[in-house]
Formats: sequence, structure tokens, C-alpha cells
Amino acid sequence: ALNTAVSNAAGKTVLVAFEYSPALAGELDPEAEMLLAQLTANGSPILVTSQYVAGTAVAEKITAPYDITMLGFIPGEAMGLRQLGNCLGANALVSPCTSLRNLTLDAELANTLTDVGLVIVLTGERSSLVNWIEQVGVSSDVPLVVGTTQALESVAVPYYASAQITGYLEGLPATVAYQQAYTPLADSSAEALYGAQSLVLLVTA
Repeated sequence: ALNTAVSNAAGKTVLVAFEYSPALAGELDPEAEMLLAQLTANGSPILVTSQYVAGTAVAEKITAPYDITMLGFIPGEAMGLRQLGNCLGANALVSPCTSLRNLTLDAELANTLTDVGLVIVLTGERSSLVNWIEQVGVSSDVPLVVGTTQALESVAVPYYASAQITGYLEGLPATVAYQQAYTPLADSSAEALYGAQSLVLLVTA
């Protein structure tokens, strides 16, 4: 389902939210790298944002090899995301956005938000996941998919079952499976990391 959503957004702007700190980079960086490579191959312009200062730093590091547009830091937690949702897709066509939580938007950036055809949220925090789904997902007609840690799979599944998210990817095992099925030529450290993780679990057992 996530691959279908990414493929359907080919050529359209994709908003990628980096909502995790370096502490979770080992699990979420491979997801981010793989999806960014797929978006680039699909010809989708990439717009990057975060609600966390640490997330902005992670985003700058991961997206360095790619041609991206940085929306930057969005403060305000749930309220900031609700306002962002109103700036996406059909909502923005009705009432174009000129500002976003004290961030002035120029005409080009406002038009870019109007063109967003998919939102990808990468997070290891429950509150961040819920806020994105229940604020941006509810207030916008733009499809939303999530990449989470394995620990957050139980939170993402009910949202997928109720069609509030279009797809999800959880942790290293799912990342390796996704890469093998859909992006076999992409360079990724996921398989090596997953192999090391499996070895640690075996030794622990």
C-alpha cells in the first residue's frame, strides 16, 4: 500500500516530515534513505519539514545528497499541523496560505504546498504520529503514509485499518522487505543493520 501511494504521487511534490532525533536514526534513517531515493527516481520534488529542532538537523543530514526544498521547522505541535493541513491540496486552492505559524510563505512556497500529492511522516514518537494523522490527515485531502519504528506498529495499524493513513512501514525488517520487493537497486544500509540486529537478538536469546 505504501509503495502504491508513492508510485501514485510520481511527478507530484511529496512532503517528508522528519519527526525523530539521532537516537532513533539507526532504525529510521534506512527508511528515510530508501524512500528519498524512490521519490527521486519517480521524479517527485521533495519538500522537507519537522516539528522538532533535532528532526530538522536529522533531515539536513539525510537529504544532503538530494535536491530538496526545505520548509523548515513548524512550531505549535497539533495547532501548527492543523494549520499546515489547511495549506495542502484542495484546501489551499480555496484559501491560499500566506503564513504558517509565524513563518511567512512566499508565493512559490505556497504554490508548492498546493501541489503536494503525498505526505510521508517518519517518526518514533506516538504523540507525533497521532498529531500528524489526526490534524493533517483529517484537515487535508492529501494521502498520508508513515514510516515508524517497530515499537509504533501497534499504533499505526488501527489508523491503516480505518483508512486514516494510506500505508505504513515499520522498522528494519519491513524496510528490508520493501527494498527487496520495490527498490532492489537502491543503495541502503538496511540489510546490514538488520543482519547485525538479528545477530544481537540471537546472542541475547
